[in-house]
Amino acid sequence: MDDGVEVTYRDRSGRDRRARGDYCISNIPMPVLTDVPANFSPEFKQAVDQVRFTRGCKVGWQANARF
Repeated sequence: MDDGVEVTYRDRSGRDRRARGDYCISNIPMPVLTDVPANFSPEFKQAVDQVRFTRGCKVGWQANARF
């Protein structure tokens, strides 16, 4: 597509579907997005490939009073 985006996805029944729109807002984490087969623009692909994540963890904390 010259204008907008086209997304192909698999629905719950296992059939491939396509959706077209002006934009695609994705919440796919960058480390996962790097492995998604797509025809991203070269500039976007370069930006995705340059993102680096550091190792992290979650910490649970409980207290008897507000802090």
